[in-house]
Amino acid sequence: MMNIMSDIQHTIDSQFLRYLPSDRGLILDFQEAAENLPENTGDNYIRANDYRIKGAFTQNGDARKQRKQAAQTHIIATYNAENISNLPDAIAPAMVIKRKGDMHLSLPEVYETALSRVHTAAKDTLHLCGAEYFKNAEFLLNISRTNVNPNESQRPVFAKPHQHTNSDLIYLSNNTLGTIIEGKGPAPEQSIIRFGGEEWHRSQINTTNETIRKEWCALIVNAEQQTMKRHIQNNRSENTVLHTARDTELFNQFKDRAEGILNTIQNVMVFDTPVIMQQQQSKERREDVAETIEYT
Repeated sequence: MMNIMSDIQHTIDSQFLRYLPSDRGLILDFQEAAENLPENTGDNYIRANDYRIKGAFTQNGDARKQRKQAAQTHIIATYNAENISNLPDAIAPAMVIKRKGDMHLSLPEVYETALSRVHTAAKDTLHLCGAEYFKNAEFLLNISRTNVNPNESQRPVFAKPHQHTNSDLIYLSNNTLGTIIEGKGPAPEQSIIRFGGEEWHRSQINTTNETIRKEWCALIVNAEQQTMKRHIQNNRSENTVLHTARDTELFNQFKDRAEGILNTIQNVMVFDTPVIMQQQQSKERREDVAETIEYT
């Protein structure tokens, strides 16, 4: 791991990220990978909004079935979580790490512990949805690293069953207390899961008598760049790396730095075929359901 993590003394919040030096970045470039995809990649993928009218699916049964299959929860990989006991708390809102039109993801170096998981998730999006979708999509990254007290969840706003219907795909990873998918139970710890934003899910409560150190990572894929409400837009974390221009010396430095980390920290085991989380016999009731939540 690079020295920057040992240098951090402060909580990673929106103010901390706003003043990060713009020369401490990581870039995951998918331009070459996209050019080498089979021609028909993504042709059968159905976006959530392709067959909706004001939130309701149309009567196209085949399309509904295809979207339901795409949106159900898949385990795409497992990973070996590192010891996070000495890493700083992370409580910042989500940040944009890929804009519409880009073929690369830009991350602050302070999020390097999640780099291999972000790379795995973005690569999965590219191979599932195709190059055109990938280029037009907006990606957001949200990382939370905190202590979870007994009888509490890491983020109370997500403790009740909810959806994110403004998002097309969501990738989640938890070192512990895996996200609970309605009707399917908790995702395995130290796994990377993918599901559609319309899937009901919630944060798991710490039912032990001990405080647990948890790192939760979400990569949120919006099929198109979102026009956000002002208060949501203002609440997003600033990404000082995002505006690094392609084909500049700094871009190549960030790209080489990310490739070096991926080659050094090989802690993700990707499944050849994603595994569908199986339905449990008894479904959770959606009591006290939260409103649809927009990621911030």
